[in-house]
Amino acid sequence: MVYRPWSLEGRRIEHIDLSDPIPTMDVGLAWDAGRGLTPTAQAFHDALIEMMAG
Repeated sequence: MVYRPWSLEGRRIEHIDLSDPIPTMDVGLAWDAGRGLTPTAQAFHDALIEMMAG
């Protein structure tokens, strides 16, 4: 990825510091253990585990 100071629409990209902290969000995943996860749900599960580890 190459840095450029403008968006694909031609607008300038700016950095804005937030003065208020961003609230956290709890996320969960529930499924029927007897049925397992679909490939999409498994990918989401794996992404959640990776994000929480990191």
